[in-house]
Amino acid sequence: LLGKLTESLRPESKPGSALLRDQTVERTEEVRLQLRRDCKDSLYFLARGVLRYKDLVPHVHLPVCQHLTKWSTRRKVLELPRGHFKSTCASISLPIWLEIQALYGNSWNSLSVNRLHMLQRSNTSANAELFLQDVRNHWDTNDLLRWVFPELAPGPRDIWTNARIWLNRSVTRLEDNCVVALDFRVDALGTGGSAVSRHFDAILDDDLVDEDEADSETQMAKVIREHQRSESLFVEPAVGRHWLVGTRWSYFDLLYHVVKTEPDVDHYIRSAEDLTDVEAVVHAGRKYMVGRPMFPERFTRAELARIMHKQGPYIYSCFYRLNPVPDEEQVFKPEWLRKADQIPVNLKKVFCADPAISQKKTADFTGLAGIGVTPRGPDTGYDIYV
Repeated sequence: LLGKLTESLRPESKPGSALLRDQTVERTEEVRLQLRRDCKDSLYFLARGVLRYKDLVPHVHLPVCQHLTKWSTRRKVLELPRGHFKSTCASISLPIWLEIQALYGNSWNSLSVNRLHMLQRSNTSANAELFLQDVRNHWDTNDLLRWVFPELAPGPRDIWTNARIWLNRSVTRLEDNCVVALDFRVDALGTGGSAVSRHFDAILDDDLVDEDEADSETQMAKVIREHQRSESLFVEPAVGRHWLVGTRWSYFDLLYHVVKTEPDVDHYIRSAEDLTDVEAVVHAGRKYMVGRPMFPERFTRAELARIMHKQGPYIYSCFYRLNPVPDEEQVFKPEWLRKADQIPVNLKKVFCADPAISQKKTADFTGLAGIGVTPRGPDTGYDIYV
């Protein structure tokens, strides 16, 4: 049955298609049953049509949702640039979609097809709990979601705290009046939080790394070890499912480690730009080569050039191109660069030219540089002025 769960851009039902066009639908019982099927079959439809995340667009987020809900692989890595709604799809919409799957008996737990216990982690417990609060807010305030799935709305016996959602009760499924012993739980933890004596069917890790880990090899090693220990948190490691979602922070970060050392992971990565189609964009008097934006509705070439100017090439390459350059491969390291207040008079001067020959659109420009070199002292290297 899990293999039959597929994504669809256009739901088979007319009400579902209307919701994707931001239209209202008539709330009849027939419409409700059609929308339930659309939500069960498509994470993208649930997020865009029912949870009403109107900034989601099919050319970006449909393949993301397809990746998250593809059941042929159990270990998944999702890399998207900052601001591209990866957490909206994975950390808010996906838990609600998995709750719907548990209602319909689509869990992979061998003891009960209606049981699904999930661990949701982020770099801090506060961030993990914020995702859980967003899930709770949908069930509290989203009248369309509550109407489509009334049996999943929070009840007096359910546990809804900042750190845990737990529905452990019998529910009557709307379309067939089948009584289901539903057991759906989500626990929120920060990196380093204790999950002793708890075991899960699914683990969702979203942005386990931040600037603290990026600036410290010791802290990064701790995050990597915690990821490695995650296997022992599954109820059934052979069928447990693990999602790792994030943005690059440094070359040798957690995402690099997982992709390079775990050949069984299903890796989806998409840069903010298509670098096969670049154009020169001038910002603050400087020229930046910017690829065709993946998400032009929010990140135009001009906006990407502005971010590139503000962040500098290394941070931008991490956050938006998802391709950090390793420190040892940097020809000029950032800490070497300083602004000179005055230029020494005893410079050895060289003029360099790198002419552009290719006429291709992606070719480099002609490069011209005047360079002056002066020794610091015996055996201490040189200062180079450009």
